[in-house]
Amino acid sequence: MNGITKLGLALSAAVLVAACGSDNDTPDNTVTPPPPPASTFVRVHHSVADAPDVNVLVDGTAALEGVPFGASSGVLELEEGTYSIQVDGILPDESVATVIGPADLEFGGDNRYEIFAVGSVADETIAPLVIENPVSDIPDGSFRVQVVHAAPNAPAPMRQPLILLSTMQQRRLLPTSLS
Repeated sequence: MNGITKLGLALSAAVLVAACGSDNDTPDNTVTPPPPPASTFVRVHHSVADAPDVNVLVDGTAALEGVPFGASSGVLELEEGTYSIQVDGILPDESVATVIGPADLEFGGDNRYEIFAVGSVADETIAPLVIENPVSDIPDGSFRVQVVHAAPNAPAPMRQPLILLSTMQQRRLLPTSLS
């Protein structure tokens, strides 16, 4: 009888312990935080030959200062979202004149954006050229090439910006003669 009592107590304890995790009618108040925003990557290029150095503002704050013609920024990592972008030319007296924007640009997550300032001060044609590419892996043995032709004084057939993006297999390049 003593063994039956011990077995009964052990079974009762097991049932009570198992019931501790049982569902009851009280609501679950656990708050799941939203996932963090995805990153977006932006690089800026000053491609206006007759323009002075520039400052690039993001949401009214200088992100890049004194950028000369022909310079490109490093890749800036931002959270996906909408940003107000403005480009100010630095005049000889150190004052500034806004030449692009402010313009609200939406940057999607897992994308890379190349922003070129193109056109001419003399022709009053300065404008942004925004190129969006998804961030993706490049297969082994391949490479990605992107070519942008944005010369404002090119012959008529080439006046519009030309963008070429290609991922190709790596091959040995042979020297060629251009004669």
